[in-house]
Amino acid sequence: MKNKTTAAFLSLILGVFGVQFFYVGRIGLGIFMNMLTFFAGKPQIAAFVGFVNFILFLVMSQNDFDKKYNKQQWKEQQRQGNDYQAQQEAQRQAQQEAQQRAQYEAQQNREARARMRPTAPPQYQKPQKQNKPSISQKESLKQSALAKFKDFDYQGAIDDFGKALAIEPTDLAVHWNLACCYSLTEQKELAFYHLQKSVELGFKDYDKIKSHEALAFLRVQSEFETFARNGFKMTEEMEHSDILQQLKDLTQRREHGLLTEKEFAEMSRKLTE
Repeated sequence: MKNKTTAAFLSLILGVFGVQFFYVGRIGLGIFMNMLTFFAGKPQIAAFVGFVNFILFLVMSQNDFDKKYNKQQWKEQQRQGNDYQAQQEAQRQAQQEAQQRAQYEAQQNREARARMRPTAPPQYQKPQKQNKPSISQKESLKQSALAKFKDFDYQGAIDDFGKALAIEPTDLAVHWNLACCYSLTEQKELAFYHLQKSVELGFKDYDKIKSHEALAFLRVQSEFETFARNGFKMTEEMEHSDILQQLKDLTQRREHGLLTEKEFAEMSRKLTE
C-alpha cells in the first residue's frame, strides 16, 4: 500500500529522476522524467515537476490519495463503510417494523374487543387489513435496495428505493438513501432534491451530510455551499432544473389520482436513465 508521505518525500529528494512516479505505479511518467533528465538535458524542469508533485502530495487528502493510488484498499474501505451503513439501516428498519407490528397488533386487539359489543362498527377492520401488505412490500423493497447499494449496484438500488417511495412518499430513510445513490451516480439535481426532502421530514444529522462519503460528489458542487447556508434547502434557481420540474409534475399527477403508484414509479425511474 502506497504511503502519501513517502511519495511526497521521494518527489522532493529524487523528483528529478521521477522516482515518485515509479513508487505510485505511474511507470510511464517515471520513464519520461528520466528521459527529460538524461536525454533531453532538462534536469531543472524535472526537478521543478518533482517539487510540484511534492506540494500536491502534501495537500492531497488521504482519501483522495488512496482513491487514486491505492484503489483496491480504497474500494475495500468503501465496502466496509457501506456494510456498516447497511447494518445500521437494517437495525433502524427492524425497530420501525417491530413498532409498526406492535401498533398493528394493538389495533387488532382493540377491534376484536369492539366487535364483542353490539354496536361495534365492523368496517373499521378492513383498512387495517390493507395496511399490512403495503408495509411488508415496502420493507422488502428497501432491504433489496440496501443489498444492491452494498454491491455497488446503485442504479438497481435507485429503482427499488423509488418503488418503496411510491408506497410511502414520506419515508425519511428512503429519501436519504436516494440522495446518496444519486450523488454516487453524479445526478446532482435529484441528489439535492431527495436530501432536501429527508431534512424536511426530520433528518437532523447535519454533520453526517457534511462528511458522509456517499455525498462527496454533491459537496464539491458549486451549489452545495448555498444549499447548506439555506438550511439544506434548494434555492429557486436550483428548483427550476428540467429533471426536478418533471419530477414535481409526476408527483402532482399522482396526488391528484392521474397516475397509479406503479406508473409513477416507472416514469420516475425513466428520469434517471
